[in-house]
Amino acid sequence: MQSVRALAEDKGITINTEGCLDTTGNFDAEKMVRAFINLLGNAIRFARSRIDIKVVPTDSGLEITVADDGPGFGAGEAERVFDRFYKKDPGGTGLGLTITRKIIEAHGGRITAENNEPAGALFQISLGAAPFL
Repeated sequence: MQSVRALAEDKGITINTEGCLDTTGNFDAEKMVRAFINLLGNAIRFARSRIDIKVVPTDSGLEITVADDGPGFGAGEAERVFDRFYKKDPGGTGLGLTITRKIIEAHGGRITAENNEPAGALFQISLGAAPFL
């Protein structure tokens, strides 16, 4: 979050956090940082005023949600956002969320996207105990 906080502040976006943010795990820290920079950078691009991050430990690992208050997904977009080169707008390369998904999956996890209620996008990440990569 430190890597993207200045960008969020420049755009007038508040990043709210809740839960066990200091949780450690057996993960490749550099790759996980890259995954979350990609995810949060994307959220900052589309958020109107806020991003909510929640980290909850479970019996099998961690559940992480990242939600923004932007326009959300159009019909069929939530399934496509992880596709290579898919872009909702002219900015970016269409690779950030693809890379994020590959990193999460390489750590034994799963990431999904859907519309948030009442507005915006919601990304859900499930991470279990992963081997060090």
